[in-house]
Amino acid sequence: MGKQRLATVLPLALPEWQAAPAAGQLRATAAGLELRWSGNTQRLYAPLFFDLDRSRQDQQFTWRQLTVAERLLILPPSVSVGYRVQIGEAQWLFYRSLAPSASRTLLGQNIAYESYVARFDSDGEGDPLVAINS
Repeated sequence: MGKQRLATVLPLALPEWQAAPAAGQLRATAAGLELRWSGNTQRLYAPLFFDLDRSRQDQQFTWRQLTVAERLLILPPSVSVGYRVQIGEAQWLFYRSLAPSASRTLLGQNIAYESYVARFDSDGEGDPLVAINS
């Protein structure tokens, strides 16, 4: 019996390109998936994106860490992070504040939540899936 892929798993906090410098790695082990991170930081958000839709398994995918700004200043990842994921035509936006929430901007969206997840519709508008206030 051959091995069949069950999901597409993307380590959003790591760069898409394996040749790019990274502070961590995602690998398959006998026990399952293992995400390792090394470095010195006060706060860390290292999400894994699981796409279980088999109809998208053969489609091209990409993800990027986004620039997050507050009052025209770019914030470090220890304060807040944002990611964009694309698989085929489907796209999602992920945001997480790691410090007290404030009005912040990423990918043209103004967000004042602690956590926010949206899926983009065919018009390019973000449809919120999850919005959490602290």
